[in-house]
Amino acid sequence: MAFRTIAAVILLGAFCLADTASGQPGTPGESPAEAASTAGSATPQQRIRQTIREAYRLSQQAEAEGQYVEIIELLETALADDAIDARSRSDAQRLKGWAHNRRGEILAREGKENVALIQFEQAVTLNPDHWKARYNRGVSYSLAGKIDEAIDELNRAIELKRNYAWSWFNRGEAFYALGQLRESIRDYSEAIRLDPETARFHYHRGHSYYRLREYQRAIDDFDASIELDADDAVPYVYRGDAYFETGRYAEALQNYRRALALEKDLGRAYMSVAWLLSTCPDEDMRNDEKAIAAARRAIQLDGEQDHRYLETLAAAYANAGDFAAAEEAQTKATELAPEFAQSECQARLELYAAGQPYRQQPIAPAGEWRSPRER
Repeated sequence: MAFRTIAAVILLGAFCLADTASGQPGTPGESPAEAASTAGSATPQQRIRQTIREAYRLSQQAEAEGQYVEIIELLETALADDAIDARSRSDAQRLKGWAHNRRGEILAREGKENVALIQFEQAVTLNPDHWKARYNRGVSYSLAGKIDEAIDELNRAIELKRNYAWSWFNRGEAFYALGQLRESIRDYSEAIRLDPETARFHYHRGHSYYRLREYQRAIDDFDASIELDADDAVPYVYRGDAYFETGRYAEALQNYRRALALEKDLGRAYMSVAWLLSTCPDEDMRNDEKAIAAARRAIQLDGEQDHRYLETLAAAYANAGDFAAAEEAQTKATELAPEFAQSECQARLELYAAGQPYRQQPIAPAGEWRSPRER
């Protein structure tokens, strides 16, 4: 029953404004004539350069969205001037693209994804080779469910800057969302090679291995993630799921309990607890009341929009012998389930209608399980 949603990361942080090769604006130059003009009457070209320099000066201190809006407005004034020359236009466009990208990052951090994407679109239009804007637009596409567009954009971000681990990670997330698990593993692996200390990279690759039923590789990745960040509850849940699939029930429950000790309102952990206590083939591990309570708590925390939460509640009711309630919950789950899950949902519904609980058998006998570290 393990699952997760994609986890894209918008690139936040400071910008180096001196790197014109990366698509970020360098300091607009000032000729002796331009400097002298500040004391007297300026030509149209000099006024434009002064406006660009003022926008650049503001960019060195900007932190709030309103400050980036001010920079953008100054540069729009410069770009709208008919007297602007090619050099000034290029400087203004690069700086304006940077400001749009930075404004988009702030909006994304505030959860305003739709308006953030508009800013990233403008940034890329103004500066197609700005890898950070490409990366951010790709992440925004992922969050908007535009996965094919996200992959195209992240491809370009990687071409422009191959050593940025998060670009590989987020492209891996996009492949994961499409069910292209081998491709996701390839990209997660490159992210790990570039940045082996980021725990998230390991457990996301582990989840791809989990879905491919390569459970030991999954467990190894979850182990690595936990070693790097023992206070993150999520990898414990995933590792518990892998243990459950392979018949290591006590270890699975131990991991779920550890996750809840770290994050007491983690609905995903309650769902896994309920599934184990309801469907485990080991009678000693099952518990009617605790299973129902955990399934209800999971729904209370996360809602019932995901069919798997309702399936878990149905399994808990069936385990307790309340098959009418199990049928009702499973019917709702089947109505919500995507097409690929319909046959499995329907099979469980028929099982409950026949007055039988569901029991999940392990993929591999627990007695035959050995870690590669033990071989």
